[in-house]
Amino acid sequence: MPYTTDLSVSQFEILDQHLPKSKTKKNVVSRHGIVNGIMYQLKNGCQWRDLPKDFPK
Repeated sequence: MPYTTDLSVSQFEILDQHLPKSKTKKNVVSRHGIVNGIMYQLKNGCQWRDLPKDFPK
């Protein structure tokens, strides 16, 4: 179930152009998932360790 803070794919594509690229070829964690986790934390003000488990570590 998506959260109200989740970015759509089209919104993330616009933002992704401005994010620094990984220096390695292997992206282990979804950048989209990381941004969604940051957005959730900013809106709800929870501790990082209290993020729901469906966000990347």
